[in-house]
Amino acid sequence: MEILRQLIRPNRFRRSHRDVRRVLQRAGIDTSALDVGMVGDVRIVLADSSRLRLGRGVTLANCTLELEAGAEATLGAGTLLDGAVVSVGPDSYLSTGAGVHIVKTPPYASHLLIRDGRVTIAEEASIRGCMMVRYGGGVHIGVRTFLNQGADIRCDVGVHIGDYTLISYEAYIADTNSHSLDWRCRREAMVNSPAHRIVGEQRPQSRPVRIGDDCWIGKRAMVLKGVEIGDRAIVGAGAVVTSAVSAECVAVGNPAKSRPITIDDDAAGADRDPGEPMRD
Repeated sequence: MEILRQLIRPNRFRRSHRDVRRVLQRAGIDTSALDVGMVGDVRIVLADSSRLRLGRGVTLANCTLELEAGAEATLGAGTLLDGAVVSVGPDSYLSTGAGVHIVKTPPYASHLLIRDGRVTIAEEASIRGCMMVRYGGGVHIGVRTFLNQGADIRCDVGVHIGDYTLISYEAYIADTNSHSLDWRCRREAMVNSPAHRIVGEQRPQSRPVRIGDDCWIGKRAMVLKGVEIGDRAIVGAGAVVTSAVSAECVAVGNPAKSRPITIDDDAAGADRDPGEPMRD
């Protein structure tokens, strides 16, 4: 379905929701039949040749959705996009399953910046953090997985997060060094970039990150490139994970070290905080 160049202009030229619905209908999206809701300050900018698909019961509230030429976005039934900024670059796509929530929760931002790549978010996942995807990388977020406020995913090649996994406040997950290890490359990029921006950097070293099902990544933990975390593992608060964590193990410290999780069935509901130092 071909979408018109721009549905809503900047703030001083903002159109009413009625006008937005009319343009969407001309593009082949019947918002009344799909029960699409728009609340508050909604801004949608779609370039020629972009494709937007909306499921039934989608709600857009106080948000920005931008698709550049060749980009695609599919918002599954019951998706809520509230306060977040979603930007999908050329030849990239975003796909959400049914009941996904992408929500900004002040004072934290909620940005999905897919400059070059793909993001798939499975059913009933909650996204309150940020993502940046470059260099054709791919992010997968599993069923009912929860990415909490201030959490940050940086992806240049591949980040896979399984089902029913908890990512706590301000956690950082990156499959990339973000910048070159060579100071000369960093300096060259800074010198040749416009003021207050860095563009044209050399592609940094990257290796995929994989986090399994039923995991728990604690507050301000860091999971770095090349790491694989097995199913049902826990990463303690503030841990810096640079090597694999086996299934059903807890990892704490910097650099993180792990040991098997011990669950006392007789003390259900009174488990030790995974950030607490482990004792024999």
